[in-house]
Amino acid sequence: MFQGRGYNLKFITEHFKKTLVLATEVKKVYCNELTGDDYPKIIKSLQQQLKKAILNNANYFNQKNSNWEFKSKSKLLGRTKDSDILNVDKGLYKLLKNFELLASVNPINNSREKKRFFKSKFTEPPIFKYSPIRINPFELKQKMSNLKVQNISDVSIRHLYESVINSYYDKIDLLSTLDTPKFLYNSLRYFGRPSKTDIQYAHYFLHLPEIDGEPKRSPSLGVEEAMVSFQAGLESYGLKSKIEKSKRVIAQVMVLNAKKTILFRPDAKFTRSQINALVEHEIGVHMVTTTNSNQHDLNVFNLGLPVNTETQEGLAILSEYLSGNITMKRLKKLAFRVIIVDMMCNGANFIECFNFMTNDHNIDQDDAFSLVTRIFRGGGFTKDYLYLSGFVKILKFWQNNNDLTPLLVGKTSLGFYNTIDEMIQREMIQQPTFITKSFIKPQEMKNNDIYEYILSGLK
Repeated sequence: MFQGRGYNLKFITEHFKKTLVLATEVKKVYCNELTGDDYPKIIKSLQQQLKKAILNNANYFNQKNSNWEFKSKSKLLGRTKDSDILNVDKGLYKLLKNFELLASVNPINNSREKKRFFKSKFTEPPIFKYSPIRINPFELKQKMSNLKVQNISDVSIRHLYESVINSYYDKIDLLSTLDTPKFLYNSLRYFGRPSKTDIQYAHYFLHLPEIDGEPKRSPSLGVEEAMVSFQAGLESYGLKSKIEKSKRVIAQVMVLNAKKTILFRPDAKFTRSQINALVEHEIGVHMVTTTNSNQHDLNVFNLGLPVNTETQEGLAILSEYLSGNITMKRLKKLAFRVIIVDMMCNGANFIECFNFMTNDHNIDQDDAFSLVTRIFRGGGFTKDYLYLSGFVKILKFWQNNNDLTPLLVGKTSLGFYNTIDEMIQREMIQQPTFITKSFIKPQEMKNNDIYEYILSGLK
């Protein structure tokens, strides 16, 4: 039979003079009362609720009995980063600082396979090849499991680090199965697949007509002009980054955060509005959050919170909209990513997805190849559907007058917003040094008036 012995009360009264202990009883739903076996999930939930209750009680006491004014209850908590947090953070960063998933899943023979695919008149699917991975998956996960996360006393911060480590277990499994049938299943485990609502949003955009006044001409500006605009964008923020060309890039532009490098596909073509939008997207959000993440003593926001793709890409697309650079072509591209990911998950192959875009929707063959390749690389990379779902979530969050600033401290996830805000209030991490300009001074009125009506349809 489980017996409570009042250990906590006894310890406090013996070690702290002039202390009144108000005993708190918790119903023993957290264990098997007959055997004493713990229920860890219930214990974690109770810890989180007790933290909230204690904060509320302290706040009530402070308001009734002191003149101290503060804007957030988090100010009632300590500012000190205990050694257990620092040790876990340092150990985690040492293990994962060179882990780069996106660079690894880009094919090394993309250009050659594109030529072969086009030469076959779209009948022979590309066979992509990849550089060997540079990690030992078992060894890396074993070292991560040795980190003493359980010693972090603050339940919210402990949960954040536990979630990051669990997400990296999934990403390590994903990378270790690159170019095998298991890659798709590991991608589904980490990124998931489009929901019914995601697919409805995608079809909603695909059924919208072209917008009067938006240019219909083909992209005509080359990489050199885009690189000049990106350099100007970096200088406007006071940021530094390498800007290079790379044949291994599938998208028009890719940012390698760990290497502070922006890569352009050499044959990419742009319209002026596309370049402006990409500067907002890649520099105004991705480079900004990467740079901010390097300002903290804690490195966890540089490594990235779980499935931060959805939040980070949502912020990036929102920046395109708030800077006045959104277009129907852009929204439809996001929608096609959702549809193609769903088709792939339902068993469609590369050729079927390519034909769907070119034959059924009259999409340019180069654009169709690039989009389908992004989704089929590695063996089935479902990440791209998150751009649209992330945009919808962040748009609604912004429309509800929430402050986006905490999400710019690094590679954050919306689900941890309250914990991030608490850590800022407790001065455990810095306020972001760099802020996306379109978030400070939105200029969505530069977009066609119809977009406000279109986006209101995202219920």
